[in-house]
Amino acid sequence: MRGRKLQTLLCAALLGVSLWLPGQVSAELRTVEADGFYQMGDGMAENQAIAKERARVDAIRSAGEQAATYVESFTAVSNSKVTKDDIRLWTSSVLEVRDVKFTPVVVGESIQFQCHVVAVVDTDKIKEKIQEDNINLKHSLQKYQEENERLRKEMEELKQQYKTAAPEQKKKIDIEVQKNDREYEANSYFEKGRESIQGKDYISAIDYLEKAISLKPDYAEAYDHIGYAYDGLGEYQKAIGYYEKAISLKPDDAVAYNNIGYVYNELGEYQKAIENLEKAISLKPDYARAYKNIGIAYYALFKDQKAIGYFEKAISLNPDYETVYYVLGDIYNDNGDYNKAIEYYEKAIKLQPGYAEAYREMAIAYKHLGNIEKANEYYEKACSLDSKLRNKPI
Repeated sequence: MRGRKLQTLLCAALLGVSLWLPGQVSAELRTVEADGFYQMGDGMAENQAIAKERARVDAIRSAGEQAATYVESFTAVSNSKVTKDDIRLWTSSVLEVRDVKFTPVVVGESIQFQCHVVAVVDTDKIKEKIQEDNINLKHSLQKYQEENERLRKEMEELKQQYKTAAPEQKKKIDIEVQKNDREYEANSYFEKGRESIQGKDYISAIDYLEKAISLKPDYAEAYDHIGYAYDGLGEYQKAIGYYEKAISLKPDDAVAYNNIGYVYNELGEYQKAIENLEKAISLKPDYARAYKNIGIAYYALFKDQKAIGYFEKAISLNPDYETVYYVLGDIYNDNGDYNKAIEYYEKAIKLQPGYAEAYREMAIAYKHLGNIEKANEYYEKACSLDSKLRNKPI
């Protein structure tokens, strides 16, 4: 029993995966179109392919601003308490580009690239982002966006310097321009890797992220995400190696410590998991997922009171962890506190109305309490949601 519940928690712990709800309606797609521009500096040693990429990113940024208005209205209708920062991040994450067209125009001695994009916003994906603890989403998207903005400002400064620079100075500026292009390209590969991870295409993710590292060897976040991809492939030792490399480059990386802890949980090395997860929490005291992962480790070690404490802290920071409520119900069931178990199963079901296993476990709790009518009612509900549960009588 405990092994099965532990696996349920592990499946959702790292990625914040939400269960599919029976009867879920098809997604509504909203289309947005936008243009982006990038003009290369006169006479500067810029890479045209990277210049086009800068125009594409500018177009996607503009499309994201349009789409954010819709996302904000959707979250308002959904009664979701979200910040402007959440909305910006979710929009960046759920925006799917369907078409890209470039138009180059010669301007003086340089080229201006215009990029037109057609993109869609998927409301079901917005729902997923509302439900999940998005610390990993923020970690990667913010890094990508902040790096792009830094590189954009740096390039604008280089263009201004180039206009009035002496010939020898121009050579030095060209070297800085090429470095900026390399870092921009690395950032673009990082974003493609992040998107591939979201789509569970881990092989492509590793390829993109290795390219990012080849251009920028100290790219800590890229190492962290390669670890994430190897974890998804089940190659846990490789994952740990890349997470540790990320930490060596960025010692205050709470996300990498959390991810190492998660992998050690998967390997059954729970003390090592706890050590790394405590480090994650010391760096980020409000890290809900790290508390959840420590709870998993203590749960696996049959240290129920410790597990309860960490699980309660996790849901105080993120009340939408249906699997945590579910396993808390299981702990109280195991310890004979059936009313408390029912309380937590009900919270899990409120978040996931199609949570068949939670209905079944609640039926078991009612059976222990001697309420056979309620037990049968919830067992039948569980079986109506998942017919295979007929093979698991209460």
